[in-house]
Amino acid sequence: MEPVVIPRDPRFEGVTIEQLEARSTRLHADAEAVAAMYAAGRDIGETGRARVAAFARDFAALADPAHAAAYRALDPEFWAWVEKNGGAAPAK
Repeated sequence: MEPVVIPRDPRFEGVTIEQLEARSTRLHADAEAVAAMYAAGRDIGETGRARVAAFARDFAALADPAHAAAYRALDPEFWAWVEKNGGAAPAK
């Protein structure tokens, strides 16, 4: 079986694996925190909205745009909440 070549993503040109791992680790922690805010169902205030906006920005920077519909479909209500609280859902 021939190995499959993974196409290079120009968004990551010049980014070291260490930088990419750090961004990914931060995104994972932010996803946990934002999910907890969402699940709490309370007003998250300006600090919370800033965290949601940062999470959405970091998610968009790392996520494969070709999978945007799948990400939104996993939990449409979550992404609506993200948009309501200063972030953006994965691009349509």
